Amino acid sequence: MLIQNGKGCGLKQPKNERMAKLFLILVLLLLTVLSAPGLSLKNKEFTDPTGSDLVYPGVVWANPTPDSASFLYEKAISLYYQGKPTESINILRQYILDYPEDNQARLDLVVLLREAGRLPEAYTHLDLLSRKYPQEQEYESERAKTAYLLGQADLLRKLKAYGGAAEGFHYWRNMGYLDFEHQDKLKAVEALRSSSAAEAKSALTYYALGRAYLEQREYAAAEVHLRQALRKDAYFNTALYPLAQAYLGQGKIRAAYDSLRKLCRLAPWDQTANTELARLVANHPELTADEQRAKAEKVIVTSPIRVTPFHSKGSTVPVIRVGLAENIQDLQIKTGGSFILVEEGGSARVSGPAEMILSVHAQDGKTRITTGDGRVLLTTGSTVTLSYEDTNNAQASASGTRTVPTTAVFDLEFGKGQYWAGEADRFYRGEIQFRPGQKGITVINRLSLEEYLYSVLPAEMPASWPQEALRAQAIAARSYALANMGGFAQRGFDVMGSVLSAAYKGAKNETKKTNWAVDTTKGQVMTYNGKVIPAFFSANSGGYTESQKSVWGSDNPYLQAVPDILLSQKGGCFSPYQLYQWVKTRPRTYSANSTSSYRWQVLVPAVDIENRLGQGDKVGRITAITTAGRGISGRIEKVVIKGENGDYELTGDLNIRNKLGGLRSTLFVVEPKYGEYGLPEFFLFTGAGWGHGVGMCQTGASGMASAGYKGEEILTHYYSGVEITTLY
Repeated sequence: MLIQNGKGCGLKQPKNERMAKLFLILVLLLLTVLSAPGLSLKNKEFTDPTGSDLVYPGVVWANPTPDSASFLYEKAISLYYQGKPTESINILRQYILDYPEDNQARLDLVVLLREAGRLPEAYTHLDLLSRKYPQEQEYESERAKTAYLLGQADLLRKLKAYGGAAEGFHYWRNMGYLDFEHQDKLKAVEALRSSSAAEAKSALTYYALGRAYLEQREYAAAEVHLRQALRKDAYFNTALYPLAQAYLGQGKIRAAYDSLRKLCRLAPWDQTANTELARLVANHPELTADEQRAKAEKVIVTSPIRVTPFHSKGSTVPVIRVGLAENIQDLQIKTGGSFILVEEGGSARVSGPAEMILSVHAQDGKTRITTGDGRVLLTTGSTVTLSYEDTNNAQASASGTRTVPTTAVFDLEFGKGQYWAGEADRFYRGEIQFRPGQKGITVINRLSLEEYLYSVLPAEMPASWPQEALRAQAIAARSYALANMGGFAQRGFDVMGSVLSAAYKGAKNETKKTNWAVDTTKGQVMTYNGKVIPAFFSANSGGYTESQKSVWGSDNPYLQAVPDILLSQKGGCFSPYQLYQWVKTRPRTYSANSTSSYRWQVLVPAVDIENRLGQGDKVGRITAITTAGRGISGRIEKVVIKGENGDYELTGDLNIRNKLGGLRSTLFVVEPKYGEYGLPEFFLFTGAGWGHGVGMCQTGASGMASAGYKGEEILTHYYSGVEITTLY
């Protein structure tokens, strides 16, 4: 596997002296023993293995010559992408013994060692580089970061720069100080608040400062910084629990309740959050009483909106069934017009007036529908469909346009345990179906495909984005929906009403601009060899999309890895250090127009990952998280979680992201941050992009449209070899 523009790709001749080689062998052998499987840093003091005054005698820092030993280096990188990090580490270590002047290879090794939790060895290599090249501030910053990850007070206290210290060096050292005694912590807080380092404005920094203020019982300051962390990155969910504590410290009971409720939806397995929420409700029963009263009043005063129907102009438009929610026990709705309830396969038929409140209950595998005053309208084990008498006889609005009713669905819970979990009131076009099952009711929205797209577009792409990007999104979403018709047939619908298929929020979020994009592309889809393609898309590719084969295993020629149009096609894969640099910096691409999605960094507690795994004693406390295989974009194909009692493998894009804390994508580098007991307390994820990365990058599409590209040009860039066809 070739490495594009990678140092160390050519063949090299060693110019080191024998003493240097012997010295490095002894150091690395010692570190190998310390980091051997089954050993940890538990109850051990970390000491700088190089000594405070030691230089590296005998090392000749010669310029490498081309065309010698590239095979060994390339084999190490290839093994890393094949999912064999241990073998890659061993080859890189041997390579560096032979070629100690190859700084690129040494930095590659550092990245792999940090991921594997072998931080002392990684620190040794960075210390060597920092001493030899004191002018290289990147080496100093990475050395300080490694010291921070090690979490050892003595090491941080004696940590000094060998040359002109970079802001990054001071940043990571002060981040480490926040873990220790009062005096250092106060100094670190002030230093971080005034730091000019790029990292100082990240969500991670505000989170760390918020935690520091919380420990000092400065609750107002803690709230400010923790809220700022969430403003910087709305998915920095680790901040939610300490934020609730900051609210409680100030007596802001309602705000604490809301924060804990959100956390419990995102992570229902979090026993600490659930216990704290239950305690709060027990001590303040007015919280739920006020909430229920507000919900009841809302249902009474809310009127379902009316919308302009899609005009097919004689063409036959497909009908799509959207799964809104599953396993629902109770639900309240309000009818937007004179309605009809029809039982599938039965004779039951109930009608009623507009703006009638209906309650839908799951009862022993059946659906029971009652009026607001408790009168039972229908009880059945079959699917029930709610439709409107005036849908086909649209009414004229004040403006003279024809409108049709929608159904208001209140407090619909969705995505429990997923990063998009929430609760909302929605208004839906078309028919609403209730399909009973043993675990509850499946709620389905049945409507025309074009009206479905009216809602998908603004949910997937802001209406303020360029028109050509919206047109591209309309064609892609239509293609995806048609190609996936019947995808969930056994569950009663075609597509999910969430990002598992495409975001769908009902009629209330429709806009004129996005409806225009749907109307002006009516019936247009992408085909390959005459067949409509499943046109996957995601929010942000991070600058490089990934192939369908790498992410999901199946292979299609139109879903290959594609660079942002401002970049050239890769000749090979990034080396580990190049990948690390790729995800921590912001290369100029059209995808870079997003702030928190393009590049991100989150700190996830090890205990949260343990809870998400749900493996208990089979894995035990996590000792390391290592990646096992990557695609050409750098996205991870498999993760190995190493525990005190055993290992556990994660595969599948969404599964990996959810189990590791609700990450935005699998394009990340992971590093452990050790606590006082010598085991990882947190895992630091530095990543790029949002979503699976297959197909069209929505942010990239917006950037291309702003630069003058047409919707068709955007689509043919992201989907190789497709044709755009009008079906109806």
